[in-house]
Amino acid sequence: MKNKIIKLLSFILILLFFSVPAYSINVYIDGELQSFEGTIVNDRTMVPMRGIFEKLGADVQWYYETQTVTGKKDNVSVTLRIGDPVAQIGSESYTLDAPPLIIDSRTMVPLRFISESLGSEVYWNGFTRSVEIFSDSFEKLSPDNLSIGMALAQAENILGTPKNILIGPANTELRSYHNNYSDYYLVSYKDNQIHYIFTSQKGSEFDGEKIGETYKGINNNNIFSKGSLTATFSSSDDKKISIKDNVAKIFYLDIHDNNKVRGVRIISAESLLSDIVILNYNIRYSNPADIPKVTPYTGNGNMSEIEKTQSSLHFELDNTARINHGLNPFYWYGQLAEVAYLHSKDMADNNYFSHTSLSGKSPFDRMRDGMIGFIIAAENISWGEGYYDAIESHHGLMNSLGHRKNILNPELKELGIGASYNDGLYITQNFISR
Repeated sequence: MKNKIIKLLSFILILLFFSVPAYSINVYIDGELQSFEGTIVNDRTMVPMRGIFEKLGADVQWYYETQTVTGKKDNVSVTLRIGDPVAQIGSESYTLDAPPLIIDSRTMVPLRFISESLGSEVYWNGFTRSVEIFSDSFEKLSPDNLSIGMALAQAENILGTPKNILIGPANTELRSYHNNYSDYYLVSYKDNQIHYIFTSQKGSEFDGEKIGETYKGINNNNIFSKGSLTATFSSSDDKKISIKDNVAKIFYLDIHDNNKVRGVRIISAESLLSDIVILNYNIRYSNPADIPKVTPYTGNGNMSEIEKTQSSLHFELDNTARINHGLNPFYWYGQLAEVAYLHSKDMADNNYFSHTSLSGKSPFDRMRDGMIGFIIAAENISWGEGYYDAIESHHGLMNSLGHRKNILNPELKELGIGASYNDGLYITQNFISR
């Protein structure tokens, strides 16, 4: 009679599973794709009992009569029972979001609960629709392991505490990470997942191209296809695009230094098509009807805050360039930044582009009007239909010899930057020494 009851219980559990929609996902442990797959049941990831316990270094025991599984690792013991929403870690009881199930004769247990109970960290990658687990014995990843769709918490486990957190365009949040402007990373997050990555860290390698070395053109694929959509991205002399596995890499080249790679932006190819921040790339479509809707620049954000963000990021990027050329970073001068902003806003509001204002005032006149004293002063201005963010603007200025000289002039010590948006980003950089 006992055996009949157990068989009936198992049969009911199988029926319970088939009444719930499910689909498979890939599981990575310490960066390695596992032979077993996870299954989403009621928004929770379930994985084979033996696979997850053993891969995380635990001894596992299955007790058929009580339908109970126990995993032990070091001094931690985890016990779960089929269909029971209450689990045990040692003598403590915990309520599960999803109880263990038997699926296709395999005992499936909740991945996150098991992993975290055994000291591992768990992250969901929405871009690849996979689960990434890092065990307690796994060495900390390097920034080279960052990927599109990676969770913010996981990224900051790699990069550390951000130096700056800013409101980005198109409903993004921008965070920068650096050591006094060395080893610079700028990460754009959307919905708490990596949207794009930019870095100027010397020696970092992407698709065989190293930052700080002459561009080789190893991967020249510039075509992205998905369904009926085929898009071809055109590179230029100073920016090269390569696409692999739905991820685009934009290599920013220094045309004044042997076409060395100055920085790399990594973004999904689909985002590259729809993000207004990089619409200065010539894109050809197989069918005009396939052209995606462009994400509004402001999103739900405040334009004034987004403009301040671009000014702040431009300052960081200018300082990374100085550090990479053996110079001291600029000091930020807030009063000078206000003078710069007013000129950018004047140009944006009145649709002109010039160092001389419509009222006939030069950069030096504007600085004096703003009560700015100086011994040496200079100004850079930037605007373009495709310059929608500080990365593009900075890159353009660094490849223009006169503007580059101002950014890398060791005699100029202080910098104020102002940004204003109107069908493109107007940037004014005011430099002084006092």
